[in-house]
Amino acid sequence: MALAASIAINRVDPVPFEDAHMGMSNMAGPSLRQWVGRAVLGVGASIAAASCCSAASNPIGLAFDPDFGSGGFSELPLHVSADKTSSIVPIGVIHLDTSGGYIAASLQQVNNLPRMVLTRYTEAGALDLSWGSQGSSMPALPSPYVGGNGSPDAIRLVAGSENGQDIFYLAFSLPNGANFFVGVAKFVASGAFDASFGFGGYAASSLPVSAPGGLLELRGAAFTRVFGLPVLVVIVAAANNRLVFSRAHGSGAATLSDQGGGSSIQFGNSPNILQVRTNGPNHIELVGNTGNEALYADYDAGTLTLVSRTFRFPCANGSTASAIDAIERPAGWNGDVLVMGRTACITEGATSVVARMANIATSPNPVWLAQTEVGSLCTPGGMTLCTGVMLAYSDARPGIAITMTPRNKLVPVNTVTGRPMAATPVNALSGQFYAQHSSYRGLVFRYPRLVGFGLDVAARKGLAGLFVDGLFIDGFQ
Repeated sequence: MALAASIAINRVDPVPFEDAHMGMSNMAGPSLRQWVGRAVLGVGASIAAASCCSAASNPIGLAFDPDFGSGGFSELPLHVSADKTSSIVPIGVIHLDTSGGYIAASLQQVNNLPRMVLTRYTEAGALDLSWGSQGSSMPALPSPYVGGNGSPDAIRLVAGSENGQDIFYLAFSLPNGANFFVGVAKFVASGAFDASFGFGGYAASSLPVSAPGGLLELRGAAFTRVFGLPVLVVIVAAANNRLVFSRAHGSGAATLSDQGGGSSIQFGNSPNILQVRTNGPNHIELVGNTGNEALYADYDAGTLTLVSRTFRFPCANGSTASAIDAIERPAGWNGDVLVMGRTACITEGATSVVARMANIATSPNPVWLAQTEVGSLCTPGGMTLCTGVMLAYSDARPGIAITMTPRNKLVPVNTVTGRPMAATPVNALSGQFYAQHSSYRGLVFRYPRLVGFGLDVAARKGLAGLFVDGLFIDGFQ
């Protein structure tokens, strides 16, 4: 469904700092001069901020946080059991809300076979040497499916909570000859398996009801509560353009099953899932695209029903394809959502957009739409996977969303007016670290911190920290 371009389409351009914050004077909490925000940005390829830039080029005052890690960076270590020549491929990062600190998952090799490694960091970004083996653990799990190029796309790290305590999961595809299984492992905050889950903390299934053989490629997972019970909902792609939804909970052989019936959904084109997140009790929501249409879907894990809608973002002269990369639900928006995506505008070409959408599950309609970049990448042959993009929003810092475009430009968007602020094309932070923010790989935005992956000039993978709002209106930092 193509949406009419009857709304104002706001394009990014340099704007004065005061104007960039217009519409925020009525926000609850401290005044703008009192914000001394910090963010921890996942870093990974060339981007991000001048540490003390002019207002026009850095409208929200980004700077490295010297108190995070070592000068703003904390490396992902090579596990002691890994091959000395092993690569380190980031999978995801989560926050432990009760225990504090972060868990990062990565792929490393043992005897040239891929293994999943967990690493724990403190709140300040230091490696937690009391956890596992010098801060890392290699769970006793089978080698995951990584395709032909060692990709972690079929693996997810997901945070949850149970009885007031932190839990987390690894969900992954598992090759088994010509057929595939889906594996789920459940952990407590210490990194130990949760013995009450599956068989000693691990469960695997071939999902025989809805996916009778062939490739089962994990496309996403999210934690929710189904009738009050903690449940991980796993989504896999199966044959004939199908998505199979599976619930993982409890112990024994029935821990992971597809329940049959409404758990298998067939689309007209292959569904490309770019983000999955919880949407309240019983529900998860997912975004991406199917064919040339942007896709939104809400899955009720209690009744096993799916509501989905497809559409295209509006352009002045129409669009030939669209995709949604990420979604957030700001408080007080009465059901409206904040989305980031890409669309192939007939006149402008591939364009990155941020929009406030009303009625996204029933009749998608943009309240406002901001074009954050024209001539975006990640669109060969359509709206394909684009890992190097980001949408970060926190209700603790209302009125602004932080986005990263495919061309490595940081573009804040005023969520009150729908107006994009000045784009900040940034090469290196202090000349030592590089940033690539990825909603697909996983972010943790607990204002004033935003956490993700990165690397330094020596190509070491790790986490890095940034100040947000580090530049006051009066120019003092």
